[in-house]
Formats: sequence, structure tokens, C-alpha cells
Amino acid sequence: MAPGSSKWQRVYQTLRSQFLTMPPGAPVGRTIADIARDLGVNHKTVARAVRLLRSEGILLAGRGRRLRISSQRPAPFEAGSCVLYVASHGAWDSPFMVDLTAAVRKAANAMPLNLRTVFVRDFDDVIPLVKSGGVLGAIVSFVVGTERETEAVRFLRRFNIPVCTVDYSLPGIDSVEFDNVALGRRMGRRLFTQQSFRRVLICSRRTFAPPEFDRDLGIRQIMDELAVPHERVTWFPAFSGDDIKPLAGFIESGIRFDAVFVHYIGLKPLLEELFSRLGVPLPPIMSIGVRATLRNYRMSGVAVPSAQLGSRAMQLLLDRCRDPQAPPRKVLCDSSSLYEYKP
Repeated sequence: MAPGSSKWQRVYQTLRSQFLTMPPGAPVGRTIADIARDLGVNHKTVARAVRLLRSEGILLAGRGRRLRISSQRPAPFEAGSCVLYVASHGAWDSPFMVDLTAAVRKAANAMPLNLRTVFVRDFDDVIPLVKSGGVLGAIVSFVVGTERETEAVRFLRRFNIPVCTVDYSLPGIDSVEFDNVALGRRMGRRLFTQQSFRRVLICSRRTFAPPEFDRDLGIRQIMDELAVPHERVTWFPAFSGDDIKPLAGFIESGIRFDAVFVHYIGLKPLLEELFSRLGVPLPPIMSIGVRATLRNYRMSGVAVPSAQLGSRAMQLLLDRCRDPQAPPRKVLCDSSSLYEYKP
């Protein structure tokens, strides 16, 4: 490692060399804290190196944060041998990411190709790999998108690397998205065909965002088709903890809701705390998400298969690699199902 390299990169190279000499499936025998202590570096430095090693498929993290060597040794990153998956947020062990990444990895292994996964905030980690010519193509997730994802796409395209985006469209780029209008319509039918839901609160985004906007559009379509009186529905701009604070004024004024729909599932515990603090019974809170996430949050709603996004994105990417001059394609995934949480 060159002297000018950062500390975490030196730690990464040291650990990578050690772990590649260990037999597949072997326990490392040390936690991140143990390694940090042995190397005399900060815990976060080792954690960043371990995150990169996990994304390469060299390491697995078991219970109690015990590390284990992957049973499948990754091949070297030779020219054009790697598919890059750039994720927008969250944790690799979230149900959405597990299903989506597993689908992409399964398709990559069938080729066979390496899969390198990285969060967009750590995109700088893979720039050397991109510049070396090791990347065949990239899948970039916009599930909770920021300008960083767009910048990553622009950087990859400067090196003529084919890109497929997930849950977002960019001009001239292949994309795979949920049919968010259809998801909104299914959620709308769930909300407005339930006779006990006389008044519904919908927590939407404060600013325009395509996935949530399209889902709201689907809900409004169902309201029109079922002739739902608009006074039955309160649209409230809430996508974070700070956003829901003004909601207390509605509740304190005596307004009661029979059901709540949230785009962002993480609002549920915040709403639970708010209703509990005000001494008001908590209505059913619903959302759209992966079945396992809905179950973990004890919510009913519309379940979507993130694995379908992953497999179709991989297929689009490989098609693009075979035919670089083909017109860009947009694939909508409309598979979903109602999910009723049962304690």
C-alpha cells in the first residue's frame, strides 16, 4: 500500500491479505473491536474496512458481530469481471437490501461475475476499481435517492460503464422501477373499501419525489373512482420526526383518525410515541414495503418484492452490455400483494 494511502485503506489491505489466506467458512475469531485493539486503530476505521470486505464477499458477519470467512471465495477483479451495486441508504442486513442484493448476486454468479456492493456515501472506495477497467456495469439504487446517486451515475458514464438505475429514471439510462401508481391504487382500495376507516391520515413528502408522488396519485385515482369525499382524508406533509410535530395540533383539536398511511415506515414508532403522549388511541398504521419489514414493524399494508427489482435490473444491465446501442428501457414491476399483520 502506498505511503499516501489513508489509514482505513491500509487496514483494509492488511485484513484482506490475512483473510484471503484463511480457509473458506473459517471463523475469524475476532470482533471488530478486537481487530481495532490489535492494530491500534479506531473502531470506525476497522468497521469501514470490514464493510468493504463484506461487500466483496470475502467476509460474513454472524450473530454477535462475529466475523467469518465467506464459503465462496471471490475471484480477482479482472478487467470487466465485476458488477457494481451502489446502494442509496440503509444497512446490508435490512430485508429490502438482503432480498435485492441476493437477487443481483444470484444473477451475477450465474455468469459468473463478481458483485461489488457499496453505499453511495462510500462511492470513493470503488473509484480505483472503476478507473482500472474492472467494472463491467453498475446498478445504482435510488430507493431513498439523493444527488449523490446521480453524481455516481454521471461518473460511471464518463468511463462508458453501462448503468441501470433502480426505482428512478434518468434520461438515456435503463431503469427498473416499481409501478408506484399501481401500488398507490392498491393501497387506496385497502384504505377506502374498509367501512370502519371513516377518516384517514396520509403522511406524504413535503417536497416532490417521484415514487411517493406516483403512489399518492394512485391513491387519489381510487378516491375519485370510489367517490370518496375529500373531507374524509387529511394529507399531511410528514417524512421525518420533525415533520410530525405539528400533527399534535390536529389531534389536540379533537380530530381523530381511523387509519394512517405512511410512505416512510420509520414514522410508525414516532407516531406511536406521539399518540401515546397525547393519550389518544393509536389507529392502524399502514405502509408499502417489503413483507419482512412490514412484519418487523407490526404493520399491515402492500407488500412488494425487492428481489424482483434486483433480478430485472441485472437482466437489463446484461442486455445493455450485449447491445450498447439499443434504446434505453424502463421496466415497471407491478407485482405486489396485500399483507395483514397478525400478532
